Amino acid sequence: MTEPETLIAFNKVSDSIIISGPDFVGGYVAPEYLVDGVIQKNRLYALTANPYHGKTVIALRLMFCVAHGLPFGGHETEKSRVLFLAGENPDDAKARVIASSDHFGLAVNEDFTFIEGTFNLDETYQAVHTAAGDEGFGLVVIDSNTAFFQGEEENSNKQTLENAQAQRRYSELPGRPTVIALAHPPKN
Repeated sequence: MTEPETLIAFNKVSDSIIISGPDFVGGYVAPEYLVDGVIQKNRLYALTANPYHGKTVIALRLMFCVAHGLPFGGHETEKSRVLFLAGENPDDAKARVIASSDHFGLAVNEDFTFIEGTFNLDETYQAVHTAAGDEGFGLVVIDSNTAFFQGEEENSNKQTLENAQAQRRYSELPGRPTVIALAHPPKN
């Protein structure tokens, strides 16, 4: 078994791998929150649970709260547009959105946007970036991690990393959205 390749970023000024404490902390940017004190903007999260244990319901509730600027779990949200990548089962997602709208008493307003079906996240990124416009998104939900996985083996660390990197890139869309990928735990 070969050792994994280690990447070391050299200091651009001195080509040294050692940097001073002030230089290290000097570039720190304090987090901004989509859900105050709980969910940071510009981050990738995995919402993981067994099938039929409420991942989509939680994600939809969060989407409704963000699209309407309502508290989520007692925490303030930043009102913004949301994007739902309905890859796992678009028809089921439609039914859940309608049922959630009725249950929460909140409209599916113009701040809700969707993409139906699966696609390669990397290959489609630029088209989504363009469609996001200047306003962008506050939240992107990927339904699901498995539906958008482009590799051949989900237990491959390399392929799983590539999938996570493709998902993480969506946090760079206009608006610096939070990205939440709905995922199932490993089967083994």
